[in-house]
Amino acid sequence: MRRLLLILILLGCTKEYRVSFSGDPEEDYKKAMELYEKKDYKHARKLFEDFFNVYPGSKYTDDAQFYLAECYFREKDYESALMEYEFLLENFPESRHREEAYFRRAVCLEKLSPGEDRDQAKTKEAISAYEEFMTRFPYSKYVKDAQEGIKRLRKKLLHKKLTIAKLYLKWNRPESAVIYAKSVLGSPYIEDYPDLKEEATRIIEQAQK
Repeated sequence: MRRLLLILILLGCTKEYRVSFSGDPEEDYKKAMELYEKKDYKHARKLFEDFFNVYPGSKYTDDAQFYLAECYFREKDYESALMEYEFLLENFPESRHREEAYFRRAVCLEKLSPGEDRDQAKTKEAISAYEEFMTRFPYSKYVKDAQEGIKRLRKKLLHKKLTIAKLYLKWNRPESAVIYAKSVLGSPYIEDYPDLKEEATRIIEQAQK
């Protein structure tokens, strides 16, 4: 809906808004930021969203877009936050917030990564997002956090394989258990996870008894 409103404005159409604006984008942006800094994310979010529609050509538009995403992020609505960060990255290539938006995008994907009992496509997407962030911003202050995020997600994927291996042991299918355990040991990142390496080795030993 917000995208449609922007298109209508750019085409010269009029739209009545529920929020009263002063006509001064700087003043109204500051008003929204005051709410954000007070952690009133619900009301700040509404102002940032309507700011985007009222002042589509303002120098503060990309700032409003970024902090709209931040409001959702602070409210732990990671699905909506992800959508808004991606909108910023797609539509504001010169934004000063791009570095943080790329990082936040990866964090949102990690937060949305499902449990081990479900498909891990989102987990792999999150790893790719962290890697893309580090490629784009190798000297960012968030690089260490991105590296730690990747490490957590890779461990999650390897742990799922070990869970499957243990299930095969339980079902008396040792050959399949060994295949999964060996795939964990063959990971190029296994040295980062000595606990998983030890567990995989133990599963193989049990399966071969």
